[in-house]
Amino acid sequence: MLNLIGIAGAYRISQEPEAVEKEPEKKVVDVPWSYAVHGSDWTGDKNGFCKEPAAKFQSPVDLGQGEDVFDDVNMLFYNYPRLAEPLKLYNDGKTISATLPAHYKGGFGYGKLPRLDQYRLMQFTFHAPSEHTLNGVRQPLELQLTHAKRGSDRLGITSIFFASNAAGPTGGVPFLDVLVHEGLPEEEWGEVMTNLAAPAKGFHEKPGMSAYNGTKDIRFEQAFEPLQGPNSGMEPKPVQFYRYDGSLTVPPCTQNVDWFVRKEPVRVAKETIDLLTSSLRKIGGTDGNYREIQMGNFGTGSAERTTPVLITADSYGNKFNYAIPDGPAPVPPAPPVTSEEIGLNKDIYETIFGDETPAQVGEI
Repeated sequence: MLNLIGIAGAYRISQEPEAVEKEPEKKVVDVPWSYAVHGSDWTGDKNGFCKEPAAKFQSPVDLGQGEDVFDDVNMLFYNYPRLAEPLKLYNDGKTISATLPAHYKGGFGYGKLPRLDQYRLMQFTFHAPSEHTLNGVRQPLELQLTHAKRGSDRLGITSIFFASNAAGPTGGVPFLDVLVHEGLPEEEWGEVMTNLAAPAKGFHEKPGMSAYNGTKDIRFEQAFEPLQGPNSGMEPKPVQFYRYDGSLTVPPCTQNVDWFVRKEPVRVAKETIDLLTSSLRKIGGTDGNYREIQMGNFGTGSAERTTPVLITADSYGNKFNYAIPDGPAPVPPAPPVTSEEIGLNKDIYETIFGDETPAQVGEI
């Protein structure tokens, strides 16, 4: 998870319950970093909380070890309208990402109805192999959807594992296929426009309206939907997510993230997996753009975070739109690059992000 470093580095952690102490602020310094050794060299003040001995809420973690703990009170309710317009994918030298247009209003709520914590989608990034692991095993691909939490300095990241479908190319997830249809930006600072079959001007689905019948739209909700069994008449299993408190997985590793990691990998066509994983493994000349697993610190003491719990996810349809206020989405900051890199790539940088440093996220 990359492109929200400017937000996270400027904020202090706001843990719940209130009894948990807030971390002191750390000055974020422009410093080159890489995935060469997957984060084991992210040390010192220049890399924030990444190797801070007292930092007990670091991510990613291994999930699924031992007996699962279920939360039968709180749920995740998602609503992602179709994105029916072209979208820019970009390669920032660390991952392949995209920033959602300011008018897009999709996201999820978490809690017990009718009171939900509300999260609005801003960006997404890919990692290959996965950063989180299931029972010690890395999955081929992890999609991290980064949301701003309403009325808070915290972020909400929903993480989806993808694995190859043995059935072949007929078993894909349409929205992932749409994202890669035009190819991927292979070179650093490269970009590719995708979803080109959609209208060129800012059309997006609104509650209560009938969108044009575009089969090529980007539909994020497809990553949250139940998986169908081999018999189409079978009742699909409820979708479950691991919920835990953690951090960004890049410097400065700020501990202000509410993580929601889907338990069961989504199966997609092998060709789609191969295209994404081969591109991501080339970035930075490493064997993958993932941070090493952050061990333990789960428990019940005041200085420890609680064990991840399983929650059930369900679509909330257009009803969830009440939780996302009118007006433009907060403008996300630029990806984490050094001042020198910006100088060397100034023309490309300004083309992608504009002349000014984007504002930090505030109230959404």
